This record gives sequence, structure tokens and C-alpha cells, in this order.
Amino acid sequence: MGPGRLPGFVIPRGIARGEVWVVRAGAELAGSLTLQDEDLETWGVNDGSALYLHRLVVARAHAGAGLGRRLLAWAVDEAQARGRRSLRLDCVASNTFLRRYYAEAGFAERGEVDLGGVQLARFEIKLAL
Repeated sequence: MGPGRLPGFVIPRGIARGEVWVVRAGAELAGSLTLQDEDLETWGVNDGSALYLHRLVVARAHAGAGLGRRLLAWAVDEAQARGRRSLRLDCVASNTFLRRYYAEAGFAERGEVDLGGVQLARFEIKLAL
């Protein structure tokens, strides 16, 4: 299974756990993201100070309208509201667009990690409490 492909159970399990957030434009799904308390595979053990952002997606029909940035800002606010000191995320290391996108949004690179043959770039933003 390569980047961008998930086992069929991942999204329904995240929904059941209350980790998946969606944005609708009328009846249409405009975007989505997942927030998790830990990411052992990519970041190791969490001492409770970080929140992890995964699967940030914006529907093509809404691309270019700033929705991705607004979702990132909302995730930062949510992490702060939960008393976290940082918000962490990752992307495929070879995706130069996403690496630049996250850096421009204020996330600092925190190295790369190999996850099952896929190189991931890790990013983190420190939060004011």
C-alpha cells in the first residue's frame, strides 16, 4: 500500500473514535482532517503535550479558496483548547508542494522517518498556552 492509500477500516474507525472532522458546503463535502492523541509509528511515544494532524484533504472544487489554511488554523486552535503545547503532522518527504505549504503555514521541519519503505517528513508547530 503506497502513499495516499489507506486500509478500508481507517476512516470509519477514526469517525467512531471522534477523530475525524469534516467541512461541508451545503450537502457537499468540502474538506476533512483527522486529529489524534498519538502517532507512535511516526513520532514515538507522546507525553501528552502534542496533538497529531492526519489526512488533511480539500475537495478539488474548493481548492485555492484558502480552506486548507483555515483547517490548519482550526487544528492549531483545537490543539490549544486541548491544552497541547504542539501540533504535529507529516507528509511524504518527496512532496515538495506540501513541505513548502506546511513551512509557509508556520510548521517547522522535525526530520524524516522511514515508515515501511515510505520516507515521511515530520513537521511541528509550537503553541502558546
